[in-house]
Amino acid sequence: MEILAKMDIDEVFGNEAGEEESRDFLKEVYIENDIYARAIGNTRIVCVRSRKGVGKSALLARAFTHCEHKGYSALWLSPTDLAVQLDTDYNISVDRLKKRLARLSVGCLAKKIGFSAAENADEAIAWAEKDGFRSKDFISKVAKTFQDVVKAKNDPGISEDSVTRLLARFAEQKVLTIFIDDLDRGWRPTGPDSIRLKAMISAIREIARECDGVSFRLSLREDVWQYLEIHDEQIDKFRQYAHFLKWDDAALRKIIGKRIWHYCKQNINGYSVSSSDDLSNIYELFDRTYTWSEEIKQMHEVLTNLSRRRPRDIIQLVKGAAVRAKSEGHTKIQETDVRNEFVYSYSRVRTLDLIKEFKNECEQMESLITVFGGKRYIRVMPYQEVIGLIKSVNGRISIEIFGKRATDVDCHNFLYRCGFISAREKISLTKYRHKLYEDAPSLIESMVGVEKYDWEIHAAFRPYLESLQVSPYQEKTRKSKRGR
Repeated sequence: MEILAKMDIDEVFGNEAGEEESRDFLKEVYIENDIYARAIGNTRIVCVRSRKGVGKSALLARAFTHCEHKGYSALWLSPTDLAVQLDTDYNISVDRLKKRLARLSVGCLAKKIGFSAAENADEAIAWAEKDGFRSKDFISKVAKTFQDVVKAKNDPGISEDSVTRLLARFAEQKVLTIFIDDLDRGWRPTGPDSIRLKAMISAIREIARECDGVSFRLSLREDVWQYLEIHDEQIDKFRQYAHFLKWDDAALRKIIGKRIWHYCKQNINGYSVSSSDDLSNIYELFDRTYTWSEEIKQMHEVLTNLSRRRPRDIIQLVKGAAVRAKSEGHTKIQETDVRNEFVYSYSRVRTLDLIKEFKNECEQMESLITVFGGKRYIRVMPYQEVIGLIKSVNGRISIEIFGKRATDVDCHNFLYRCGFISAREKISLTKYRHKLYEDAPSLIESMVGVEKYDWEIHAAFRPYLESLQVSPYQEKTRKSKRGR
């Protein structure tokens, strides 16, 4: 069936920012995983850590909807609401954050219950700020305080029966789940930001430990997590709650296939694919194969590779290719549509995104990446050539990582860790095995056998790098090669 011409592309693939997607759409297309299972379970703290575009915000949004659907008390707080005056005494800062969290939580509960006059919640909020999360039976006391307010005040905006039932259920369940997405919003590796984030994590740990039924669902960028692991000795106590979100190839296929299936079942008469997880959904929209590095690959394999296994990226790539295909009058998304979107738009966006994602960690990120660019850039390099390119820029501008002067090996490890470059080992005349940072995080730091690998720039960045001017080091290297 020719479905591309009948599709509204934006409606098929939804919002690229999953947390901004409608709850109904997210419920239909979300792919559940083990971290999601933890987030809707009874664990006191679940912190989702990931790179940009992997879906930590969407996971929290889906878990929040689940809690509300089940009738549990769930609050969504913004990290910008948690600003407090920091004190030179770290413990005082933690205490202020606990009070702020208690005040915000009770204020949000008051709104959910339906107080029409702000002063009706003042008594409960004042108690929360004074004693709040110091109390082990916080939930019971909040429910009791609100029940007293309802009895004492005649507020025409409140249906007393419904509020009484809600509060009774709240007191009986003794469950309050607090969601804070992007706990590190606006964070930079500076003194105040670093102290504030550490104090917030300490406050959350103490509240979850001391107050029955209060739990937290959080998200944190992976680069921030790595900074905390280096600079915060207390993070060891929090590590058990932090879970790294990633997707395998099968899950990414489902992310695309399920969106196609959901749209077609609702909007296209006679659509015959019965399963939302069936690869047939993808092949209804795409040609099956793609010529990749002189090999014939399945289209979905190429898409997952180019997306770096990030749902946001694969959706952007597919949407762009679909728009190109429709404009060309194609009945399916063809190899040329994917290739043109990749070369002329997607690669540039991905490279600039990578620079923005890691600029907090390394101010000189752009210079460190673009030194690999050029009209005849080298896609695969031996170890010494990688180090030579890095040396050419590091000797000129003094690269720093997390505020400390970086060696050439530090810079190589950084590029490996952020996914710009991977190790490549030849296993036969025509086959290679790649090693990503997730596979072997200590490969470069250990310096054991590191020179036996070639190093390959990730496919997502190559067209953009090829479009750049040749670096002086590359020109010098090429001239020396021609002279041999």
